[in-house]
Amino acid sequence: TITPDPVRALNEQVGGVNLDSASGNPYQPTLVYHGFDASPLQGTPEGLAVYVNGVRFNQAFGDTVNFDLLPNMAIDQMNLEGSNPVFGLNALGGALNVQLKNGFTYNGGEIEASGGSFDTFGLNFQYGQQSGNTAVYVAASGTHQDGWRDVQSSNLENFYGDIGWRGDTGEVHFNVLLANSVLNGPGTSPVELLAADPAAQFTGPNRISNRFMQVSLSGNLAISDTLSIQAVTYYNNFLQRVANGNVTNDLPCNDGSGLLCSDPGVDSTTFRGATIPAFLGPNPLAYSELDNQTTNTNGYGASIQATDTQSVFGFKNHLVGGVSFDGAQ
Repeated sequence: TITPDPVRALNEQVGGVNLDSASGNPYQPTLVYHGFDASPLQGTPEGLAVYVNGVRFNQAFGDTVNFDLLPNMAIDQMNLEGSNPVFGLNALGGALNVQLKNGFTYNGGEIEASGGSFDTFGLNFQYGQQSGNTAVYVAASGTHQDGWRDVQSSNLENFYGDIGWRGDTGEVHFNVLLANSVLNGPGTSPVELLAADPAAQFTGPNRISNRFMQVSLSGNLAISDTLSIQAVTYYNNFLQRVANGNVTNDLPCNDGSGLLCSDPGVDSTTFRGATIPAFLGPNPLAYSELDNQTTNTNGYGASIQATDTQSVFGFKNHLVGGVSFDGAQ
């Protein structure tokens, strides 16, 4: 078998889905559904809600969606829904519901190794087993890839584990999701530069490092043949570090002062207000800057709902009602 690529599968098999790659890294796609985005880039108007095992996957800061954090091998099924306010924030354009495997739905073991050009190699493992009313499932993967452009690389590590119990009227699951990725995408370059060297990079580095940990507990209880209750609670931590090399607004002043200016006639200063000398000389092309950003988020939440499927006046019925809370610091 081949490890699934959920985003590419949606792009190839679902109408209205397109992919954008403004970051320049194939593992940081923006999923566009009927013009609404689920993107890892801060500042993008996020119009799609994403859920994994019933837990909101949009990050609290900016509602971004980092598809590199998904354990692809552990994906059991995905449902792409149309616009529906039941899915909460960012569901104006729709919602993507991802269900991961467990020991009841997957039995056996599998190891997959792959390799290719540009120092590409990967190793994936999954194992599931049921014993009576209890079942366990684990999946782990690692991928490394050097791109064909300068200062481009991808390193991804994922782990997912689930332990579940199933009885006559209920089912409970506890699972852990761990992910670590370092993605260096070259971004866009002027066509004149690419004409000289297709592998050239205009600015660098453009590196995004993501670390993610999540634990969740979910359950389903059948009150009767037509009435059931579902609940889930979770905690996660998301740590992102971004390093971007850019051209700078601070350039040598044109007044002969030998200082740097942020604007014509406006001296560049330190935090304490001291002026900064043009330490690399008067050539403006000698200067650049490195922008660093760190986002550290602790997220937590819970939801509970009741589902009623009894017939009403002889007609089939599917009624769902519940409440949810998602918080973060």
